[in-house]
Amino acid sequence: MAVSPPEDSRGRDASDVMHQMLTRRLGAEVDYIVKAVDPKYHVAVGNRLEAMLAKRSLYYTRNRDGNRRVRAGACAEARVVSVIRPGIFVDIFGVETFVPLAELSYQRMMDATTAFQPGQRVLVRILRIQGQRPSEITVEASVKQAGENPYEKAVRKYSVGNRYVGTVSMVNTTGVFVALDGGIDCLCNYPRRGRPPRGARATVKILGISQDTNRIWGVITHIALPQ
Repeated sequence: MAVSPPEDSRGRDASDVMHQMLTRRLGAEVDYIVKAVDPKYHVAVGNRLEAMLAKRSLYYTRNRDGNRRVRAGACAEARVVSVIRPGIFVDIFGVETFVPLAELSYQRMMDATTAFQPGQRVLVRILRIQGQRPSEITVEASVKQAGENPYEKAVRKYSVGNRYVGTVSMVNTTGVFVALDGGIDCLCNYPRRGRPPRGARATVKILGISQDTNRIWGVITHIALPQ
């Protein structure tokens, strides 16, 4: 199976980089074109790159009207081919692209490996398509934008000044993120007693809601540490 090597191996041995790329793809579902078969040893040789180019030609090449079968703004089913902490690599009709953590969920996520795995199928929204020839096609996609924006419901469900209970999902230099019902996070300043651990139950008082920026912010009034 052919795999495109990275443009920059960052000083590492090329064979080590290729081995790591293949290991991360264990369990992934991929397309390939059979190039040769040895019946004696029951071995077949396949080429994934040619299969990807064939799919690109089918879905991304413009027809006589100047349109593509796949367009920016449309939703499509993608296959996860590799997962690393900062995001996932997906195959969208023969184009492999990286989807970072910020585009995986409306809630803050620290590690993509906790929610995704190679071989998984996910719905994505195609944000941008660039390039004309099949070999030049690049795609930008988002998993979270393929679904409903939970902050639109939050404007009706949550009220400024009221208190709600959630779970601490992430703590960083920005503050404490508390996951509330409905798939949203409330950003809070550090409480006076110090940074709460992930998984702690927290009561927050909402101080502001912005649908334009998909942000809810507040202050933590009570913390219950996990047992």
